[in-house]
Amino acid sequence: MTRDPLIFFARFAVIAIRALLGFAALVLLVGLGFTLFASDAQLVETATEMSKMGADAVSRASLGILFGFTLLVVILAERFFQQLQAIIATVPAGEPFSPLNAKRLERMAWLAVAFQTVGLSSTLLSNTVRDVGEQIDLTVELTFEGIFIALLLFILARVFREGAAMREDLEGTV
Repeated sequence: MTRDPLIFFARFAVIAIRALLGFAALVLLVGLGFTLFASDAQLVETATEMSKMGADAVSRASLGILFGFTLLVVILAERFFQQLQAIIATVPAGEPFSPLNAKRLERMAWLAVAFQTVGLSSTLLSNTVRDVGEQIDLTVELTFEGIFIALLLFILARVFREGAAMREDLEGTV
């Protein structure tokens, strides 16, 4: 096993990204909990503070939608990077072309599709939380690049599946 600097960096980067996503999920859960269980007086105080930042008055439902949608995006991203981390871990062991990695790539593709679906839904719901969203700058959009990434991941999953099958055939003939 050689020390590949790219694999080392990728491992570090994915771990750091997952840690940040975990922290973001925790913050969003606290915000969602506050939105759902705060008293009306606490919500009025929060709305007052937000209006000082330039946002229009927001309702409990708008804040809940904002926190819920953002949490969903964070969860999808964390699951995506979890699959990537598992794939990266197989490279130094010399086992990247395995049926399990093909399945992981397929999961990543479905997560990319889900992310694009959330993007489309957030666009449709953007009027509900527009003013708050502009202050927080939350934008998730349906993009050509996202669709292309999902398609690419589905193709790579098939390539990995074929590579694993070819490897098994080769090992069976030796």
